[in-house]
Amino acid sequence: MKEIHLGRILAENRRRRGITQEELAGLMGVSKAAVSKWETEVSYPDILLFPRLASCFDISIDELMGYEPQMERERIRKVYRTLAEEFTTQPFDQVIENCRKYVRKYYSCYPLLFQIASLFANHFTLAQSNSVAEQVLEYCLLVLKRPEEVTEILETEVPLQGTPGPLLASAWKMLEI
Repeated sequence: MKEIHLGRILAENRRRRGITQEELAGLMGVSKAAVSKWETEVSYPDILLFPRLASCFDISIDELMGYEPQMERERIRKVYRTLAEEFTTQPFDQVIENCRKYVRKYYSCYPLLFQIASLFANHFTLAQSNSVAEQVLEYCLLVLKRPEEVTEILETEVPLQGTPGPLLASAWKMLEI
């Protein structure tokens, strides 16, 4: 699945503003061929041009790239049902990894994160090892905005498996805010 939709969005916004590829090229200090390649997604603009392109069309860089960090409610429900079913049919570690993939992709979609935390809270007893159950508990404490407890657990106990770094860093960051 292609994540960046810059070409289509660039062309739509350029047409909306009523400017040609050549005019846009002049504004950006590049050739018309470069703009054409961007719109056909043969190549992408230099990263330094993204803010200028976004401001030219009065949109955010996320909008320019077609990045959608949020998931719609109905899709969240579908993902929740799918993952809940996977907990009954697949190994716990595999389902947890599937959950983590969604979290990495939609890390700022709080309704989805809440649903995944609910799944963790409701299914952590299926974990084969205590260390996995402890990690799930720590994730749940973070979602419940109880970072003090996470730091207390992770700073006093030696983890049996994995590294506590990311969890501990997230907890410290919450404490700073």
